[in-house]
Amino acid sequence: MPTIHDIYKAIKETDVDPSHFEGLSYGITYNDRLGLPKGGDFLVVSPFGKLPADDAAFARASDQYDEGKMPIQEAFKDVLIKGNDLSADQTTLFIDIADLDDDNGNTVFLTEGGADSIAETIAGLVNELEKSRPGVTPVIRFLRGASGKVSVDDAFWNSHRPGIEAMFWKTDDSGKELVPRITHPNAQFHIGYYSPNFVMTPKEESGLKLASLMFGLAKGWSFDVVNTTVDTAFKTLTFSASWNHGKIVAIGGKTIMTGGINYWPDYIGKKGDGRGRIIDMQATVTGDAAASAQGGYLDYFWKYLNLKATDRRTDLRCFKRSITLNSKAKVGELPWQADKDVPIFKDLAKYHPKAPGTGIPVLSVARVGDWGGDVIAAYPVQGVDGLRDIFVNKAVPILEAEGNFSGILDKIHEFSDSGSYAGVLRTFGFSPAVWASDTARIWAIGNAQSTVYTSGQMLVGALQRGVGAYDAMVAATNKTRPPAHHWDGYLWSYELLRAFATVILRLRDNKADHAESGIYIVLGNNDPNNKRSGEWGDARSVGDVQARIVSLLRGLDAKLDEASASKLVGEYFHIRRIEKPYGKDGPDSIHTKTICVDRELLYVGSDNLYPSYNEEHGIWVDDKPAVAGWISDYWDVLWKKATGPTALDVKVSTK
Repeated sequence: MPTIHDIYKAIKETDVDPSHFEGLSYGITYNDRLGLPKGGDFLVVSPFGKLPADDAAFARASDQYDEGKMPIQEAFKDVLIKGNDLSADQTTLFIDIADLDDDNGNTVFLTEGGADSIAETIAGLVNELEKSRPGVTPVIRFLRGASGKVSVDDAFWNSHRPGIEAMFWKTDDSGKELVPRITHPNAQFHIGYYSPNFVMTPKEESGLKLASLMFGLAKGWSFDVVNTTVDTAFKTLTFSASWNHGKIVAIGGKTIMTGGINYWPDYIGKKGDGRGRIIDMQATVTGDAAASAQGGYLDYFWKYLNLKATDRRTDLRCFKRSITLNSKAKVGELPWQADKDVPIFKDLAKYHPKAPGTGIPVLSVARVGDWGGDVIAAYPVQGVDGLRDIFVNKAVPILEAEGNFSGILDKIHEFSDSGSYAGVLRTFGFSPAVWASDTARIWAIGNAQSTVYTSGQMLVGALQRGVGAYDAMVAATNKTRPPAHHWDGYLWSYELLRAFATVILRLRDNKADHAESGIYIVLGNNDPNNKRSGEWGDARSVGDVQARIVSLLRGLDAKLDEASASKLVGEYFHIRRIEKPYGKDGPDSIHTKTICVDRELLYVGSDNLYPSYNEEHGIWVDDKPAVAGWISDYWDVLWKKATGPTALDVKVSTK
């Protein structure tokens, strides 16, 4: 059975620059404990803590908890309280929070609950530090992805500032003065927004297009196809869909919580208000994995934000603000600074991951935006990933219509980490380790021997649809094709679908009992009429997924016809959904990003199953008790609560 060390080895084999990416986008730490000191579950499932098997309890998702005391809020506070354990030589306490901005700067998730709120917990912890460790400087870093909508203008900051200030200041009785919750004289607060635009120099842009053109001409592409597609990948996908998407809280290199849960109002709620109904998951770890995230993944963003704007290629959509937390001022007049360097964990924390010992190993994986070389611009390299997906998805409708199923596999391989296009990019210093999170997922699933359990919002990328430049590219593509070859503009991860198909054939060849073995997937509610898939729904049908798996099976085994391939899908490939059968207070959507392979390998993180071009963070573990707990407390209950596809859902809407 595969282990996390096997995944680590697979990532390392793709990495042409391990001195740069190991410890940033991937790495194993040791001496970890799954969960928190003195109790505290390894896994926290929104909105319940643990999924209840009882239907009546399941239907009360948003009607069980007082303000500030949702299980995910309690876990957040536990991470901070139980991780506040500095070594004698540590003189800086780093408290890191990272998530995706909700577009409004709303921080009620952190501030609701009065004295029980997360914000008050942080304030109490920092104020106590002044007495217990007066020589220690508290540094709070709050990183937010900004959904591609950020500019550094005053209008954006002024719209977001009140929510940020509500975390650590309250108004006096007059309503005119801001009074700090934190009185520690040296406590620092830094807020940063990461959603970079992508500005290549003419030399860099021509270099990338030349590399793509050289590759494309050998494949029979035209210059116009390459030019338009490169422009779209970098100027549409990255502009509209590249931002920090990791959801982390970590403190002092001691404890961390990471996973899929955004720190948004959507995850908290009261009876009847329609919120707090999203099934999602975080994992908590005590030990070196926390230091790895703070000193690797999170430092990475703050180093970038510390660069001057000219060094960030006139990047106007990333910015930061800093302040001393005991500052007092009139409402709207706090002395925020834009040019203060944010402290870097690795420089000041005096914390170094330990060698292998008696703890549990944890494999941390991430997606980052750094190319790793000196020739092409560094941010965000995820445009290259988008470019790969566009080229493959454009080609598939033609190949399917022609019955050239092996050609689909050839196209997938061309654009894989080991394919010929990656080889061209390596001449520019590119390393596939930049998206180690995706590499880990595809390798682990593709090497499954018996079962794959996974849950997420959807399998198809739909968020780029509706963006003018992207839709124009799709229209231009279809203008030159007969209707049977048209592409709908949705992006599928064909590498992931190929991994599913590979497992199905392995199970067939091993004559696995399809009552016990197979691929089991829980997705969000089917929303076929929503062009951009809604906030939490899935725009494509189960039938669409099955049709693509059938094509890939026929490519992998030329002896299969459509009927026999469809029979294998029916036996070994199962999808259910979290629909809306549990009343107005029950769960109505799912947002987890979690995978279990062979009941022995487990991933919890922020990286979606569908193609996306964000910066992500998550962990893999192979600890047997932890994986068994995930299965019994989460998966077995979820699978029973999820519903089978409807008659409409099994129809193929596009191919």
